[in-house]
Amino acid sequence: MRIQRSHRLWILIAVVVSGLVGVRSTMHLSASNEVTAPEFIDRYLDVADQIDPALAEQLRSMCQIDPEAFEIVLRRLGPMLSGLADLRMDDPELYQRKIRELHLEATVASLAVDARRASMSDDPANAAIEASLQGQLEAMVRAQVVTSLENRALFAQRLRAHLEGLESELEVDRGRIDELVQSRMESLASP
Repeated sequence: MRIQRSHRLWILIAVVVSGLVGVRSTMHLSASNEVTAPEFIDRYLDVADQIDPALAEQLRSMCQIDPEAFEIVLRRLGPMLSGLADLRMDDPELYQRKIRELHLEATVASLAVDARRASMSDDPANAAIEASLQGQLEAMVRAQVVTSLENRALFAQRLRAHLEGLESELEVDRGRIDELVQSRMESLASP
């Protein structure tokens, strides 16, 4: 028994929202029209398409049929989708890993609903289905947890490398304070 399509959309939206907590967004949305600018919408829908093509298609339809509702959804998902879009450009490997993690998370959510439904049935024939679903669910949860840990480890490795680069730049800049002061003074003197 599979969950209905409309429920799947909201489960995937919830997965995207909750799953992107670890993905940092470098974009700050200050003006209201920044979120709905066509180039941002295209970036968001490209990422949504990789998460779930059906989700992206529903978002595209919503954009055309009910732009106000689409803008509300986009305001909620925009920063997270933007973070993934930035990650896709900055670190394609980590981006692909994160997409895989989101796919696993959506599968886990779907299987959990199916397993709960099977466990509520009094039909003795459902015991085998429930056991099978529980086995599948445990395997998928394990795969999702392992993938999440691997992704976090890779993200930490990337952060360490970035921090080392910043520390090197800081050390170089400490040795050229006078040059930096002079450069700043010149820029302040220019109209």
